[in-house]
Amino acid sequence: VKRLRLTSRGAAFDDRLAIAGAARLVIDGHVAEATVTDFAGDTVDYLSQRHDADVEVIDLNLEEMFVDLHEG
Repeated sequence: VKRLRLTSRGAAFDDRLAIAGAARLVIDGHVAEATVTDFAGDTVDYLSQRHDADVEVIDLNLEEMFVDLHEG
């Protein structure tokens, strides 16, 4: 389980943004955060190119995982 923070290089994200495997997705203008349960090495490159965004991978502690997966 990882949190991905996408920061758009262009236009703000809209509510149509979809990230495969996202248990939780929060969009706030040019920044979107997704908690994903299935993370592969090529995910960052794919999302970066697909959404013209910088992508940061954030490790979660157990409490953060629990909250994100159950509040999703």
